[in-house]
Amino acid sequence: MNLIKYLFLSFIIISCVSKNDEQETREINETIGQNHTDLSKEDNILTEVDTSNFVTSNYGIGKVLLSYDGDLHRGNSYHLEFYESPNSTTEPSEKLELNWNEENRGYVQVKGNKFIKITDYYIDEPDYIIHFNCLGYQNGFYEVVVNEKSHKTLWIKESDKFVFETWTEYLKSTICVSQLSIKNNPARALADSSANIVFEEEMCWVVLDFKGNWIKVKYSPFDKDMEVQENKNFRAWIKWRDEDKLLIKYYLSY
Repeated sequence: MNLIKYLFLSFIIISCVSKNDEQETREINETIGQNHTDLSKEDNILTEVDTSNFVTSNYGIGKVLLSYDGDLHRGNSYHLEFYESPNSTTEPSEKLELNWNEENRGYVQVKGNKFIKITDYYIDEPDYIIHFNCLGYQNGFYEVVVNEKSHKTLWIKESDKFVFETWTEYLKSTICVSQLSIKNNPARALADSSANIVFEEEMCWVVLDFKGNWIKVKYSPFDKDMEVQENKNFRAWIKWRDEDKLLIKYYLSY
């Protein structure tokens, strides 16, 4: 049976604001350095069409993933402060706190989360996911979207409490992706809209590589028998974004 029926849908249709200019991108590169993809190079690789609206509308330069499992497993509380501006000398406008409650076989107890209205938010066993769209970086702070409907953004100070990933890094780490419209975005033999169509059915794809606004994919072992050599060798290309929006949905959990 198709995996899509069993996955938590992490389907992004958002509308935000993002990175301003190349100087900001260089600042991100200098600060994040060896831990992440060179964003200036990535911008060159990914810009097949004008994608300025993509980064300035909803989606930004990547994702910020909260990493709180270690704190909770050690019996500690997880705290994260959110600021109106990239300046920690001011008082935080919001404070998020996560604790492990041993009652009823244990669960994550959340305090101060009412301001968070995002798609990639699951605080329920076995999935503890809080992933923000990241719009930019300044003075040691990341700007993240905390309310996708109102486009509200706040700033969080760089720390080991979260991880930043570019969109390419993030999509490669997902369980799988699928097209929003198979009719308008079928799987093709090459990263070209005029290339031969090789697959026109609903499928959850494993992300392999990127070329401009295209991603190279293969079958998921949940949808196809990977012991069959033909399935194992199959490769195709689908578009993952256009000038201003995502063309795929992605799955973070079974």
